[in-house]
Amino acid sequence: MDSLSPVDSACLNAVCARSGTMSSIALRAKLTMKEAAASLTRLGAMGLVRRADRFQWEAHAARSTPARRRARKGAVRPGSSAERMIALLDRPRTGVEIASALDVTLQRVRQLVVQLSAQGLVQVADPDQPLRAVWRTGDKVVVLNATAAKVLSAVPERRGTTSHKVAVATRRPIEEVKRALSELVRRRFVLREADVFSLTRAGADHWQRRPNARRAGATPLPVKSDRVQKVLAYLLEHGPTRTRDVGQALGVARASMNALMQYLKRKGLVKKSSGGLNAPHELTHAGRKTLGDLRLDLAA
Repeated sequence: MDSLSPVDSACLNAVCARSGTMSSIALRAKLTMKEAAASLTRLGAMGLVRRADRFQWEAHAARSTPARRRARKGAVRPGSSAERMIALLDRPRTGVEIASALDVTLQRVRQLVVQLSAQGLVQVADPDQPLRAVWRTGDKVVVLNATAAKVLSAVPERRGTTSHKVAVATRRPIEEVKRALSELVRRRFVLREADVFSLTRAGADHWQRRPNARRAGATPLPVKSDRVQKVLAYLLEHGPTRTRDVGQALGVARASMNALMQYLKRKGLVKKSSGGLNAPHELTHAGRKTLGDLRLDLAA
């Protein structure tokens, strides 16, 4: 074991950690495909590794793991596919995206990923599936699992939704969806208020959120009438106002205005700005959000 070269030590380390294809072993060991192929041949001749099948390699027997060599840094040829690929990685991308942008095959993308990984210039989410996600070394990247990415893509932009609606949109079991939503809330890609989940700016901008994915149905608005919208808009514009003054400004009878204000208080859309029977009313956070949703619905 002590006589192994750094390349062979790194290769054996990768195979002992987990069997895999030549490309996945090369990625884990930070080797080029040429180095990995030669090293696997040498290790096979020494009886340290063997083919599990046509494409898979595995350790021949349990052995102590040699130290892995450090990733090598290196430059790429100007104008080459490798340089264009690095320039393309302004955000994490899939192999399909890279192949389309560079107008090359997926096999060529795989070769580039292995080459640039060996130079320490790119990283992948999973060496066994290197084309799932590729990004530049040093970039801060959050890679969601398949379920979480699908759930994030299902949360609508405009309004909140529920876990059950997301489960319908994604066709995933409700418990699986709930776990994914909890993960998204923890990472602050989704906000939770009671049983309603809404998208954050970070969630909307996440690279794994698919723009054309099927969206979950939004939760219904607590109120819908034109009169309610006018009352909320008046309070937003004028600030805390007494019920009587709101009614006079909007031309609503006092009894009707009193009843409407009590209804809005029960819905949590308005509240007293201070104590006292005749204290003015003001919008709550929910009231501001509801007004925004009402205006969006009207514009749509």
